[in-house]
Amino acid sequence: MLTRDIQAQLDALPLQSDQPLIVTDADEVIAQFIVGLEGFLTRNGFWLDLQSFAISGNVKRAEDHSVVERAEVQELLAQFFAADTESLLPVPGAADALSALSKRTQIIVLSNVPQPQRAARQRWLRQHGMDYPLVASAPPAG
Repeated sequence: MLTRDIQAQLDALPLQSDQPLIVTDADEVIAQFIVGLEGFLTRNGFWLDLQSFAISGNVKRAEDHSVVERAEVQELLAQFFAADTESLLPVPGAADALSALSKRTQIIVLSNVPQPQRAARQRWLRQHGMDYPLVASAPPAG
């Protein structure tokens, strides 16, 4: 869904019509999202049972292995993004690969991080040598 926030971010991108454009996802392409999420869940008494690609339906309580309801998973994800956005590990080689590509292309990072954590994700990108424009595209909660 193209929200006003996303449209404003797209409108602000410094695009150049004479250069190729690469749009890369952040999670599992340049940031080790699942490793970070699993650590967060473990610290909070949950675990991720990756039976499918979805997160909802696959988060379980450590104490009894019961499935956590979707609303609670959304709350856990909000807590995770607030607490751990800047502590994720980079994917090895990602910064070097993007740096090489950026010599002849434009790079934009697309992330499903919530708007309140957009600045934290941008700081994370800079900290790990990937200071490229960011579009935070998480849908509104609910």
